[in-house]
Amino acid sequence: MAYGVIVLIYIISGYFLYESTKFGGDAGIFPRMVSGAIIFINTIYLYQTIKEQKENSKEIEKERNKLPIKPSKQFYVISILSILYIALLSPIGFLIVTPIYLASIMFYLGGRSKKMVFICSIAFTFVIYFFFTSLLHITIPQGILNL
Repeated sequence: MAYGVIVLIYIISGYFLYESTKFGGDAGIFPRMVSGAIIFINTIYLYQTIKEQKENSKEIEKERNKLPIKPSKQFYVISILSILYIALLSPIGFLIVTPIYLASIMFYLGGRSKKMVFICSIAFTFVIYFFFTSLLHITIPQGILNL
């Protein structure tokens, strides 16, 4: 099951990567970077899954009657949130979707302080926005704000 999800993420990321090559000029750099980052993270997850299966192969042989190793619920939730983030990034915009995405992930992973989660998600969003727009002169998805 984990391999099916990994392949699905590769397909979706590859599609977004392919579509981003159609953008003119520097407009495709950010989508290519995001797609590349997702592919890279997915590759790390694939490596960890294979490594974990090799390490546990002796235990699996001893306990064949037990259920096979499955990805955790956490993996599925974060994957779905990430796919929604990518899908909503262009129509709604980076400045709106990113803090919501980051806060959702932080709360799901156990962030307890609402104030800290809010500050971190807003601060990180604006740091990334400043980095891309001011330093790299790359436009990021504006969505409904059209700044």
